[in-house]
Amino acid sequence: MRLMGRPLLTLALVALAACGASDKKSKAGDEDSGAATATPTGASGTATGGTGSATGGSGTAGTGGTGTGTSTDETGDTGGTTTGSTTPVGGPCSSTVDVCATGECIVDLLAESVTVLGQILYDGATINNDGDGDDYQIIFVDSAGNESIYSSPGGAGIYEAVVYPGIYDVYFELLDTTGTVPRPAQGRVAMAMSVDLTEDANLDILPSPLELAGSVSYDGDGIPRGVGSVWAVTLHDTANDLWFVHPKAGGTGVYDIHVWEGTYDVYFEILDRSVLPRSVEGLFRAAADVEITGDMALDLLLDTVQVQGGIRWNGAPLRDDADGLDNMALYFEDRATGQRLESRLPDGVAFYQIRLYPAEYDVWVELLDPADAVEDAVLGEWLYSESFVVAPPAGALEIDVSTVQLTGEVIYDESLILGVDGAPDWALHFTDNDTGATFTRTFTGGRPTYALNMLPGVYDVDFELLDRSAVSRPVEGIARVAEALDLTSVTTLDLDLTPSAISGELLYDGALIGRDDGGADYQLWLTNRATRQTVERASAGGEGDYTVYVLPGTWDIDFELVDLDGAVLFPAGGRYAAARGLEVLGDVALDIAPTTRPVGGQVLYDGLPIQAGPEREWQVVLTSRDIASVAVLPQDGGATEWEVNAYAGVWDVAMELLDDRAVLSPVSDGRFVGEYCADIR
Repeated sequence: MRLMGRPLLTLALVALAACGASDKKSKAGDEDSGAATATPTGASGTATGGTGSATGGSGTAGTGGTGTGTSTDETGDTGGTTTGSTTPVGGPCSSTVDVCATGECIVDLLAESVTVLGQILYDGATINNDGDGDDYQIIFVDSAGNESIYSSPGGAGIYEAVVYPGIYDVYFELLDTTGTVPRPAQGRVAMAMSVDLTEDANLDILPSPLELAGSVSYDGDGIPRGVGSVWAVTLHDTANDLWFVHPKAGGTGVYDIHVWEGTYDVYFEILDRSVLPRSVEGLFRAAADVEITGDMALDLLLDTVQVQGGIRWNGAPLRDDADGLDNMALYFEDRATGQRLESRLPDGVAFYQIRLYPAEYDVWVELLDPADAVEDAVLGEWLYSESFVVAPPAGALEIDVSTVQLTGEVIYDESLILGVDGAPDWALHFTDNDTGATFTRTFTGGRPTYALNMLPGVYDVDFELLDRSAVSRPVEGIARVAEALDLTSVTTLDLDLTPSAISGELLYDGALIGRDDGGADYQLWLTNRATRQTVERASAGGEGDYTVYVLPGTWDIDFELVDLDGAVLFPAGGRYAAARGLEVLGDVALDIAPTTRPVGGQVLYDGLPIQAGPEREWQVVLTSRDIASVAVLPQDGGATEWEVNAYAGVWDVAMELLDDRAVLSPVSDGRFVGEYCADIR
């Protein structure tokens, strides 16, 4: 039996901590051993001074099933624990490993190190060390997306990195682009793909940048001088969705930048509008799908078109409140690239005149100061016109926004919402079903009716209580109160909101959660499936029940232990799925009873114990395949066995070094995965 009773295992760990390490020779150089700094994937550099980086799409975690697994077993001891959250890893596993098949949940963490070394030359020459820190890094990305990063100052013709065995994609990135090499290029470049690093290997890193240069004109003229960066050339690596900004000074008609081999979209942007008042803000694609396989020339000839028209809101010009601030913005969204050009309009303007690049645009309008410009308008961006074509010699677009009025009465728990006089107590959020645009309007309590103006359309409507002291039974979070509301004429939406109580007993491993200092001992996470909004509810322990008020809907509920030092005897990190797809149409009884069981096994690094020191030397990282949860549990060295607690479920089990002095050949960075899809039940 590898997993002993918990008190015995604790004593065994203490005894093993006294053991010393063997004299195995280090395979890593002294200078570079453990000197790596983690960098997120795809964060490859954008130079300061530029404003053009696009935002990518965002995803939402899967909703999972409707049940939660629990198991009862012995309880045990862990060290300190920190927790975080992430999206579930890749959804359901194609296959899982039943690590608890013997009755004990055993995962051996037997990490081996592999030394990778080779020559490193940039553009055929040594990278100069300026003495300010690391000049470059080599990134090893395994098949699961885990990164191991070797970083080093320049001035040496060889490198020596240590990684865990595996199949890797290997990238290079120059960190110091200000003088360590004569032709600096931004971002990561692939050096080797799917390379087998399951044993010691040689791998030369020989990055070679290319030159992209050309002339630039704006409406047939040069770009005037200004203070600092005036314009920029921005490259978009479309294959890897990476953006690289190259700011330039004015007064010149040429550019010269260095890039890696690849295919790029090339964008132009004015950074300082004071030197070119007729320009608009934003990125414009000057060339698409430029394949760069060697040094090449690319001229950027930017010609603009004058666009003008009237501005009216329900037939009248926007009011001027004399504060001198802009109260409307026009956004011209390029239909081919999704990039936006922006123009802001001052108070009281009845006519606009701007210049745009020739393209096909969707036109959005936004009130920047609705309280003064118009009455009872909501905040947000309205899609005003689709497929507006801008072509020489000139264009015209009249902006005449016509709204409909939405009125209604809001009753909460059979009474009015009574909050602090003049302060916002509640809010309505609208989501346009066609465009996804969102609009918000806040209200003060004590008023039986509301009225607001919106563009015709179909909307989902969400309610949010802002002042929880304004009512006796406050609801948590943002909840859906109407779906596909068709506003094609004057419309009424009355809201009679009745909070529902989710309540029940809360026991951890069959016992109450202790309260040691009066602070928060645990936390509940409530996610509304319709709105995807998550509410955090922190609570102190020492009580056998809980109550949370929500509006009717479908909810996912997670539990997380906050106090790991004394709230429970055997704490587990990460989140526990208390409920999935909980339909709340009235008061609901839900007992939350998280149970844990010990998980552990052997832990060796290159066949030796991880050496004990004054700090935590390594950590176990459990990543849930079921819910958005990561448990990070720091561990002491000096032992050949480890043990932590985990909630029932399917987890990826990994180890990560915290102290590179605790082993003889430390991996530069990254995680060793002991078991993918470990089923812990």
